[in-house]
Amino acid sequence: TWEQLDKLKDTGVLPRLYFTCGKEDFLFDVYMEFKEYAKKIGLQAQFEEFDGFCHEWGFWDMAVQRAIEFFLTGKLPA
Repeated sequence: TWEQLDKLKDTGVLPRLYFTCGKEDFLFDVYMEFKEYAKKIGLQAQFEEFDGFCHEWGFWDMAVQRAIEFFLTGKLPA
């Protein structure tokens, strides 16, 4: 993903994206590094972090539902 965004960042054509991660996920530190990188290159993406979740099906189910709402309406559910 980082390499693809590197290729696109100078074109002015960056996709609208949604990223989320549980704060107890073992990938959380990498997620936060990517979030900083995305900010640095001007990626207009939606980022969300949630307490109490790790790398698990319950989180992914919630995240997919939120992503669908975001891409259909442009807004995240409350």
